[in-house]
Amino acid sequence: MKFLTLIFLCLLVGCASTPVPVPQKFPPPYTVGVKKETPKCPPLQQQTGENVNILELLKTIVANYTEYYICSDHVDNWNKWYIEQKEIFEKVKK
Repeated sequence: MKFLTLIFLCLLVGCASTPVPVPQKFPPPYTVGVKKETPKCPPLQQQTGENVNILELLKTIVANYTEYYICSDHVDNWNKWYIEQKEIFEKVKK
């Protein structure tokens, strides 16, 4: 019982030893967790060779446009999410 009282007393003194609240900061993008840089889109497909079939060229163009728009949506949605979270944090902080 004395041991539990001692632990409780240490926690109480430790928590009360900070007289000033610690300022909260919203983390900047890509500093939390593993990611340290902005998201990168995969490289676009390229056609090589002298004789390029028009059908293969069109398939590559369609694939590149599709990949671009998917990646653009991901980046735009992440930026929108980050801005919304930061605004929520600022409202709660006040």
